[in-house]
Amino acid sequence: MKVRLKFFASFRLLTGTAGTELEVPQGSTTSDLLELVREMYDGFNEKTVLYAVNGEYVGEEVGLKEGDSIAFFPPVSGG
Repeated sequence: MKVRLKFFASFRLLTGTAGTELEVPQGSTTSDLLELVREMYDGFNEKTVLYAVNGEYVGEEVGLKEGDSIAFFPPVSGG
């Protein structure tokens, strides 16, 4: 199944793109997708990654569906 990836902040710099499409196995989760992304992009080794699927923040084991849009955000802090 095909999903759309979006990268923000340092992840955009690391990947060299704001987004791409990716074919993933049926039944993949957000954590499965993260492993694929780590294999695709050297240095994508953040221990903490925030996910948004179709605009909603989710956890690591959320199932993906055909056409989902998954955004990756690095952890941020401010003051």
